[in-house]
Amino acid sequence: MKKLFSLLLSAALILTVLLASPHAAAPLLRGARAATAFAGGSGTEADPYLISSAAELALLASGSAEQMAANYLLTADIDLSGYSDWTPIGNETPFSGCFDGGYHTVRGLRIEHAHSSNEIYFGLFGNASGGTIRELNIENAYISVTAAPGATAFAKVGTVAARAGSVESCIVKADISNTHGSACGITAAVDSVSACIFEGSVRISERGSACGIAETASSVVNCCNKASVKGQNAYGIADTVTARLVGCVNRGAITADKVSSLYSKACGIASLVDNTAETVVDCTNIGNVRILSNGFTDEGRICGMIAYCAANASGLTNYGSVTSDLDAVAGGVFCQFAGRLAEYCVNYGDVTLAGFGAVGGVAGIGAGGTIQHSYNYGTIRNDRPNEYGTGGTGGICGNLVSTDIYYCANFGDVYGEGEATGGVGGFLQINSGETDFVARIEKCYNTGNVSATSFAGGIAGKGECCGTVQFVSVLDCYNTGAVTGTDYIAGIVAGEPSETGREKIARCYNIGVINGVTHVDAISAYAYSTIQNCYYHSENGVTSAKGISRTLAQLESSSGYSGFNFNSVWTMAGSDEYPYAEIAAIPHGVCDVPVPDVVLPVPGDADGDRQLTIADALLIMRHAMSIAMLPPDADCDMDGDGTVSATDAIIVMRAVLNM
Repeated sequence: MKKLFSLLLSAALILTVLLASPHAAAPLLRGARAATAFAGGSGTEADPYLISSAAELALLASGSAEQMAANYLLTADIDLSGYSDWTPIGNETPFSGCFDGGYHTVRGLRIEHAHSSNEIYFGLFGNASGGTIRELNIENAYISVTAAPGATAFAKVGTVAARAGSVESCIVKADISNTHGSACGITAAVDSVSACIFEGSVRISERGSACGIAETASSVVNCCNKASVKGQNAYGIADTVTARLVGCVNRGAITADKVSSLYSKACGIASLVDNTAETVVDCTNIGNVRILSNGFTDEGRICGMIAYCAANASGLTNYGSVTSDLDAVAGGVFCQFAGRLAEYCVNYGDVTLAGFGAVGGVAGIGAGGTIQHSYNYGTIRNDRPNEYGTGGTGGICGNLVSTDIYYCANFGDVYGEGEATGGVGGFLQINSGETDFVARIEKCYNTGNVSATSFAGGIAGKGECCGTVQFVSVLDCYNTGAVTGTDYIAGIVAGEPSETGREKIARCYNIGVINGVTHVDAISAYAYSTIQNCYYHSENGVTSAKGISRTLAQLESSSGYSGFNFNSVWTMAGSDEYPYAEIAAIPHGVCDVPVPDVVLPVPGDADGDRQLTIADALLIMRHAMSIAMLPPDADCDMDGDGTVSATDAIIVMRAVLNM
């Protein structure tokens, strides 16, 4: 078998050479010049200057201040391969006019530049801070910007424009990179970007932000990133959004490649949505998201959607896996939600944290506000013990700080290596100054298995108390998943081992199997809990100090749930699959968020046929030799080192041959 593999690999290498297209494009014409006049027009809105050739576009790049404020219309496709190092439009004087691409295509844009000054702008347009660029296609673009030897100067890179007032309806295919600053598929700094698509690759090799669409923007609407994005900080759509984030999709792999002790962040959609933002709705992430520590141990932030969301959010869906091998706050949707309301947010991806931190299927940390009608289907895993007060692992939210969770359900398994692990909430904390319940979990349920060394609960793990303040109320909830651990293991709430703590648990039931050694209870392992009208399955072998025993037959009738509100909160659906009480607003096993038809990438599938074959290994090898380009949706970094190399081709080949 080894001999067969060697022969096949040798054949693959020979074939890649034989079939390889020339690596370089046509020879670059370093003597290319600008035209002396445009093809027509007067530059007004009604009569824009007409551009029909590369030389006329170069004329605009060297234009006067008056020309920088004029209007332009592209009337033909343009090939810029004759310009070895394109001079961005608007370098000396910012472009403030309107450039209408007429849906034509600019091909062969190439910029290779080393610089030693801060705030240098690179792209087809450099500084177009007051201008509008619309209906333009860019293909086969390559931008490589580096700081001069010894310099740490920051530059902004955006294929369409480094800075712009507005970018609309642009489709871009490019490979861009920068050492320090920002590298963005469409534009680095922009007021508004809409209906744009980016394919290719984005890379920050040292410090800064790599973004599929924009670095900072007021409004990002209906944009899609299909590119792989890598850097110290990597985001599928944007770094910071201050007004609107609507209808955006990321399909590319997002990798934070840690290169210093500074924070690293990796997010499928964005890093920060400011509290001044009006709307955050209907965004989707499909790409896998990960942080590679590269030997650094400092903390990071990683999530499927938005790292810090201070605005209200609705309709956010993550399908990608979220993986960090260093300490981090991790979430399927948010790292930290700090807005007033997040609703209809769903996570399908597995969230895995190898380091220490807070981990949640929807949010790693809930910092006030309410999360409701949100669901998790992925496996949530924290492989390092949590420390009191700062960690937490939960199916919906890992660490709740004065946060309310209503009408949420967890269907994924939840594993916490240490403590404070719950099917819905992990660690529940108090904000100073609170005089009532500081965290609420109401009308929620869990069906996933929950496991931790200590403080594992089917609904909630562990809480923090202060005097006589009731730190948590868990009302109208139920658990069907198995809960396993050593100390403080319970079907609903594990508890807080202190006489000063207070918790209220009412109208809940547990039919999940509970396995523990000490402080084990079918409802709550905390002796000072206030428990009212809570029931447990009497045949599971674990009793409850304050709960009420019921047989499964009794739980199949509403009469078995004394104190439950069957008028508006609970219902007996009578299903053969689940004949017990259900929360009326969220039926058992069914979420009320429509599941879109999304095709997820198959790792190693380089040609997009949804299966692994020798052809995939050959294409990956060609890509590694820089004689072919992988499709933008391909997920072919098989060894997780942040690059697609010959090693990845060999891994795929071995998988195909079952070696």
